[in-house]
Amino acid sequence: GPPNAKEILKDSLYRGADKVVLISDRKLAGSDTLATSIALAGAIRYCEPDFDIVICGRQAIDGDTAQVGPQIAEKLNIPQITYTINMDRIENNHIFVSRETDNGIEMVKGELPLLLTITKEANIPRLENIKFLMKYKRADIKENAKIKIPILGLNEIGIEEDMVGLNGSPTKVKNIESVVITKKYIKNYSPDEKGVFALFEDLVKNHLVE
Repeated sequence: GPPNAKEILKDSLYRGADKVVLISDRKLAGSDTLATSIALAGAIRYCEPDFDIVICGRQAIDGDTAQVGPQIAEKLNIPQITYTINMDRIENNHIFVSRETDNGIEMVKGELPLLLTITKEANIPRLENIKFLMKYKRADIKENAKIKIPILGLNEIGIEEDMVGLNGSPTKVKNIESVVITKKYIKNYSPDEKGVFALFEDLVKNHLVE
């Protein structure tokens, strides 16, 4: 992310994170989900090569693709469980989780190491700790910071320039349009049995229900 992403990292420290790292490089500008996953997978290998679990959000609120987490798992060659709503337990090098589907809730078992994408219902973040707040409030990415937040670029994480950014992104956005939905007309129905049947008849006629 950009330098101002340090504020999110500081918030993580306030809530008890052991350490944080900012992945930032101008050559990452314009990266699509594939290029982003390549960079993040490289950072994971660099920072924690012996990880047990990688936890990602379900999807970002801008692109809304839900692709980055699964693509990271592919780059790391590990299994993945998506749409996790609860991590039940870890036992004998396996994790047992509940995941959300279109038809309900699934109970899934996965072998470690693996990647999870989680929904917002999966966890309520702990409150900021006043001790950590005082300790890390001056943490910064600047070289002379009392507590330095490390910045990693492509060289550190071992990713070639042509694998990320616009050159490494097969997704090309040709056009962006704002869609405005307008009402063509309003039809009122009487609040009685006759009105209910008329509404249902119109819904069937317009193929909105079968």
